[in-house]
Amino acid sequence: MDKLMVVLGKIILVVTSTVKIIVGKVSAAILAIARLAVRNKMKLRWIAVAIILIFATAEIVFGISIYTAGANDPVTKYVAKIVPFPAVVSTSGIVTIAEFNHTKDYITHFYSETDQADYEESALNEQIVDQLIEARVIKNEANKRKIVVSKEEVDLAMNQIAETNGGEGEISKALEELYGLSVGEFRKLVSNQLLRDKINKELISRVSVRHILVRVVEDATDAQVEETKQKITGYRNEIINGLDFSEAAKKYSEDVGSNEDGGKLEAFSRSEMVAEFEDVAFSAKTGEISEPFKTSFGWHFMEVLEKRGEIDMSFEDFLAQLRARAVTVQLYRP
Repeated sequence: MDKLMVVLGKIILVVTSTVKIIVGKVSAAILAIARLAVRNKMKLRWIAVAIILIFATAEIVFGISIYTAGANDPVTKYVAKIVPFPAVVSTSGIVTIAEFNHTKDYITHFYSETDQADYEESALNEQIVDQLIEARVIKNEANKRKIVVSKEEVDLAMNQIAETNGGEGEISKALEELYGLSVGEFRKLVSNQLLRDKINKELISRVSVRHILVRVVEDATDAQVEETKQKITGYRNEIINGLDFSEAAKKYSEDVGSNEDGGKLEAFSRSEMVAEFEDVAFSAKTGEISEPFKTSFGWHFMEVLEKRGEIDMSFEDFLAQLRARAVTVQLYRP
């Protein structure tokens, strides 16, 4: 109920803001014509009433055409840029129709420039709405946790993009030709992506481990599986009795991706490893050498080197949880 009241409150806020914009336009127009009326001795009251009716009728017509018919012609899109008609209202924030149109414009521009005309428009519309809602969810969570992306961080990312893509001039040209975007608009997209990455890095639990693997062939007999287990148990006992883990990994591990680095793997979060490996990594204590365990690759044991982060789930699951908690009402369906 509380979440629903928040959503209703935001809808009221949007309506109030829209009314303020309309009133501002009407007031400015009345003032301008009032001056003309004084000079020409016209009846101000009737002029004011006429202007109010014209503006109010126009806004109502555009509102009806947008929400009931999904109108998306150039004039309606222009009005939507001026008046913040909401496309989606939720407890995480408001997505305007102008934002939806802008996102769809640069995506379809790219499709057109790269000869990709076989997309399903309804699926694209749904994807854009999901993307914009997710951006609001991320921004809302970042605000709650006081996570921000600084101007310097965006500058650094923009400079790196420019350096690897032929310079600022080439970036500007490619953005305009492929997406119809300015550098300033692209900068906002980069800032949003950096915020997403920062929440992922700072909040999601990650584990750093080193491990030793002895492979088991796909069609191994039970006796071969047991023999491999005994072999890796022996390697573990050597480490328990004083052999350096890194030296043991270089000597015994059959994981060619990590053995030369002493068995070390890059830090990983939930859903990035096979389930058996993940379960041991997240349940073992830091500094603890696990018992041997089997995965589809063979027999392993590991040492947990470091754990960090507070959200013990994958980033995708975390976002899904945040979205499920938010009350969302989609008002605009093009």
